[in-house]
Amino acid sequence: MQLPYGTLISSQRGPAGLKAVVEAIAKEAVTGYLRVSVFEGDAARECVVVFRAGAPAMSFVTEGTADRKDPDCRQLEADVRKEGAIIEVCRL
Repeated sequence: MQLPYGTLISSQRGPAGLKAVVEAIAKEAVTGYLRVSVFEGDAARECVVVFRAGAPAMSFVTEGTADRKDPDCRQLEADVRKEGAIIEVCRL
């Protein structure tokens, strides 16, 4: 899925705790998105949660050219804990 251009406000490498990242987004009432990128071999996966005023609005996973919903953020939770995951928060 193509995301709109956002302003990067936070970037870090995993592993990280998802709870702390989401709490910071809620506290700052961010309208934007959290993106977690993982590279394994030749494959890449991006997990995204879109936030509106600090509350999650939707989440999805992109692998290759396939997008799928991730309503419970299970894939995102697993990927944020991986060594070397790229965790970015962007404001829209």
